[in-house]
Amino acid sequence: MFLRKTLFITLFSVFQFCSISLLAQVKFTNPSFESSPVTGIAPTGWFACHSLSTPDVQPGQFSVNTPASQGKTYVGLVCREDGTNEAIGQKLNFSLQAGYCYAFFLDLAYSDQYQGYNQTALLRIWGADGSCDKKELLWTSPAINHFNWKTYRAILSPAASYSNLVIEVYYLPSKGSYRGNILIDNLSDISQSGLSVITLGSDTTLCQGEKITLMVDAPLSASIRWSDGSTTNSLLVENQGTYSVEVNYGCATKSDQIIVSYRECTERFVIPNVFTPNDDRINDTFYIKGLLTNGWILEVYNKWGQQVFQTENYQGDWKAQNCPTGIYYYKLSKPDLPSFKGWVQILY
Repeated sequence: MFLRKTLFITLFSVFQFCSISLLAQVKFTNPSFESSPVTGIAPTGWFACHSLSTPDVQPGQFSVNTPASQGKTYVGLVCREDGTNEAIGQKLNFSLQAGYCYAFFLDLAYSDQYQGYNQTALLRIWGADGSCDKKELLWTSPAINHFNWKTYRAILSPAASYSNLVIEVYYLPSKGSYRGNILIDNLSDISQSGLSVITLGSDTTLCQGEKITLMVDAPLSASIRWSDGSTTNSLLVENQGTYSVEVNYGCATKSDQIIVSYRECTERFVIPNVFTPNDDRINDTFYIKGLLTNGWILEVYNKWGQQVFQTENYQGDWKAQNCPTGIYYYKLSKPDLPSFKGWVQILY
């Protein structure tokens, strides 16, 4: 019986034993603009960017009665026929760093009952140094021409580091200056959107007749393209050659390649893809059939790339101590012999 092996791509982060330690997220203060409805005053935690920026905490002001998308209130901004437009800003709890890719979600709409400021507009997001000192345009929405709330994903790729963000309403291209509005609610945290590390692992040699599955552990919305043109998150390899993958997510593009070779082998292992360390004396350990000699090195990693087990002389006795249910990735190796890489599922 041939061994089916799986390689994996992992996104590296900060780790603790058998657990995930998430990167600190950039958080907005008062992301759903909760304040008492009022005209001409920025919501709590936000500041108006200039004397002609008089944001409104809605609903209920200037005949705008759209219900909030999140919580009870939201903010409305208008642009004017004299070329002035409203903007609000905020100092972030962590600065956006140059060269990184960030993303967050926000809900947008517009009102055709904004006391004469009833035309559609768009939203622009700026990186700023202190208060409303706009330095770099980071994101522009499409025309917001719908009354109902819709969720948008803003992708930010700053060329410099910024401690503040500015959100402003702006005119549609080629329309000049006019009276318009935009409604904003329900900002998410800002998270890093790129793929910091993509790896297919080291070049590998398999026994004749074996297969290997290259796998991408990427976000669902990522764009994936393998060297054969396929776009799924995995690629089954049955022949020797060079295989590569390119992953696009947000404003980041990462790629890697691996060389797969084949050789004649005399040893055959049967490595399980699931075991149940629940102390019922049935399938309690990661037992590898055919492991007849000493000196096999076993390394096990969780899906985030953290090593959770390692031994220089594996005896088939790993019981996944302190590891929760999930998929884990192993490498079984011995000097001067082909290594075996794959995945195993732990169930309790």
